[in-house]
Amino acid sequence: MRWLMPCLLCLLGSTLLASTPLGSALANPPGPAAGISISQAKIEREGEFYLLQAVIQYNPSAAVLEALHSGVPMVFQVQLQVQRRGAWFWEYPILERRLPYQLRYHALAAAYELITPEGAQPLRFATLAAALRVMGKLERSRLVPVDYLKPNTPYELRMEVTLDIESLPVPLRPLAYLSKNWSIHQETRRWPLNP
Repeated sequence: MRWLMPCLLCLLGSTLLASTPLGSALANPPGPAAGISISQAKIEREGEFYLLQAVIQYNPSAAVLEALHSGVPMVFQVQLQVQRRGAWFWEYPILERRLPYQLRYHALAAAYELITPEGAQPLRFATLAAALRVMGKLERSRLVPVDYLKPNTPYELRMEVTLDIESLPVPLRPLAYLSKNWSIHQETRRWPLNP
């Protein structure tokens, strides 16, 4: 009979947890296509700058979408780094930039709002697909001035895209760190940059 009480408490606790948004986020496994992928990137020189054009595809998991539709803003970070190819780990990069994209859902307006790094005014969209499509286009983003790079020295662009867990509300962060449903990122990809 002593063993019955802890079992009942565990059952009651798991039932209560499952009825909360936190519990349902834990129970929802990510969809098969959840993740982020960089489908193309192109570096070109124009005038005194190297410019980046890239296409990023965002496929949020069910847990991320549930939180977004519950009013939690999601911040995705595009991290850019230009460094000499084969640089030692203690060498500073020539460029290190983070481009934050904040996506939120307004239930009363039934609209998605996107705040881009360049835009002062938020952009509004009727559908999530439209917001993700615009968020995924980096068009002619300035990378680095031409005179920062030494001629005949090979450089590379490193690019990584992640869901910024630190920007989530504090009660949601432990869940996001521990659950694979929230681990949405694109591993670092590299492209050559030859002046």
